[in-house]
Amino acid sequence: MAFGGGTSSNDGQLPIAEINITPLTDVMLVLLIIAMVIAPTLAFKGAPMNLPQVDKPQQFDEADNLVQIAADGSLYFNQEPITLEALGPAMDELVTAADRDTVTLIIAADPSVAYQQVLNLWNFATAHKVERIVLAGDVVDQHGRSLLTPADTRAAPAETPATDGDGA
Repeated sequence: MAFGGGTSSNDGQLPIAEINITPLTDVMLVLLIIAMVIAPTLAFKGAPMNLPQVDKPQQFDEADNLVQIAADGSLYFNQEPITLEALGPAMDELVTAADRDTVTLIIAADPSVAYQQVLNLWNFATAHKVERIVLAGDVVDQHGRSLLTPADTRAAPAETPATDGDGA
């Protein structure tokens, strides 16, 4: 038979055209082991960062300049609703009324607010010559109430309902 007669064995007449990947696998495993051994010894060098050490939360007076971004995107300046157009002159007044180095602006945003909105407010404040800006996670007054919501929508502490003892 001219084509091998239907047998699947290679009786040495035709070469096998297969790639042997065993040496390739061995080389890749050796390179992986070398990378795993060397990686911890590499020192990643970048720009030095001076991060603050926080032992206790910083105390702010209620007279400090708090700009809040609510979940719906509305702005509040010192617990009063304000538009972005009116916030600019208010910041200019703060900077001119006091020494520029003593004005601290606290920016607090609802967790659902996009980071881009906070960054836009930061850039807006620096454009109005405010140099000290603090990003606050949660701002509370001396009574422990959050200042991140307008005063008229702050809920009073919930009281537990009294039960008459019968479990109902």
